[in-house]
Amino acid sequence: MLQGSPVNGRAPIYGMFLDFLELLFPAQYLSVAAFIQAAVSTVSLFVLAKLLYRIGVSSPWCELCVFFYSTTSAVLGWDACILTESFSLSWVIFFFYCTVLYIQQH
Repeated sequence: MLQGSPVNGRAPIYGMFLDFLELLFPAQYLSVAAFIQAAVSTVSLFVLAKLLYRIGVSSPWCELCVFFYSTTSAVLGWDACILTESFSLSWVIFFFYCTVLYIQQH
């Protein structure tokens, strides 16, 4: 059973991600982690737009949805913090896109 460390309370995979970054960038690994989270989140915005177009949400509603999602304080705040939520939101968007792609093209 996967459990987080009782010391830091993080999920084990995220802890391994931070440990790996600490090996590569010992002085600034937390800044690099926040940058990677922000980069993955930015890519997920483009994937969200593609997802909305695939399910039939046309312009300008698609752009409005992406704009409102990307400017939500929770999304912006989690990208700058060392938390798993930023990756969780991004991976949910990737998962939904892959699911819709599978359903439409299978």
